[in-house]
Amino acid sequence: VALLAQALRSLPEDDQQLLLWAYADGVTQRDIGARLGLSKQQVNGRIDRARERGRDNARNRGDGVILASELYLYLETAFERLDQVGLVIFIE
Repeated sequence: VALLAQALRSLPEDDQQLLLWAYADGVTQRDIGARLGLSKQQVNGRIDRARERGRDNARNRGDGVILASELYLYLETAFERLDQVGLVIFIE
């Protein structure tokens, strides 16, 4: 989880906020769009790009890169599944 936190912190603040809203706070893409003045499709694109940047940052760090990338992908998939069924996750 520490590696995932590092990947998140390596992102620009806007990307961090977007991912936290989407996955930690359980805010829907439609509601994020309303907050930012974007369509649901634009929010989805931004989330995808933020996740990709996080994966790239994890890969580029060196030691622990494979673990960080695999952990990031695993948690990303888990978050997507929880999001699909409407569960909210809180990360402290």
